[in-house]
Amino acid sequence: MAHGITEDYLQDVNNTVAALHREGAPRIGVVGFCLGGAIAVASLSHRLPHVTAAVSFSGTPYNIGKAAKIELPLQAHFGSASTAGGFSDSRAIVSLSSHTSHVYTYDGAGHMFMNNHPMMKQHRRQMKLGGDDSADIAAATLAWSRALEFLDSHIKTAVEQTRTHVLESEEPDKPDSQDVAEEPKKHEADDATEIPKVTATEVDRVAEKARTRPETIHADDADGDPKPSKEEDTDAQEVEETEEMTVQTPGAA
Repeated sequence: MAHGITEDYLQDVNNTVAALHREGAPRIGVVGFCLGGAIAVASLSHRLPHVTAAVSFSGTPYNIGKAAKIELPLQAHFGSASTAGGFSDSRAIVSLSSHTSHVYTYDGAGHMFMNNHPMMKQHRRQMKLGGDDSADIAAATLAWSRALEFLDSHIKTAVEQTRTHVLESEEPDKPDSQDVAEEPKKHEADDATEIPKVTATEVDRVAEKARTRPETIHADDADGDPKPSKEEDTDAQEVEETEEMTVQTPGAA
């Protein structure tokens, strides 16, 4: 295994992660198998920007002893029967891990136990990489379920919580219930001021005018005939005087 081979791929990983970040991905994890697993670990030890978690299956960077301590979440899976020493070294991963890392070793499983393709199985046996079919299958099933749970916790759930927080911060402030309850009262007060107010003086003036206004209808007299009003009496007198003048004029001639 050539020294530094893992680091040769880090620039490609960095470019891919940067592209995802530009597309709006808030949290990004790196998952790899064998050499890919070593690259996933190196993405954390080299602290690539925007990488927030990694999962490695049977992979360890060859010169990991010189790497910085891993502070971000890491999950790593190894077979106890693996003979790929140096490149699949669980103890080296543990030495760099922090409290956010989880390293699992599966009894009886060999190197690259996650790959159950018949051709790869044959290749592992030819290369004497350890393990057997039953142990590899059991390890692969358990390791994959753990990886999905890990990614769900550190990537998916964290993204959902971030989005919820952003939506809540962008939501306009809601008025207090007290303000909402008092709002109709304010409108009612505004409407009431639009109605003209009648003062006590105006009421007295209207009542006085009603009392001094001439009456046109009176109660009936004892004989049942209606009693004429003052205006009617005045009009009748003027008519009589006019008739007398009319009658007297021809006699004078």
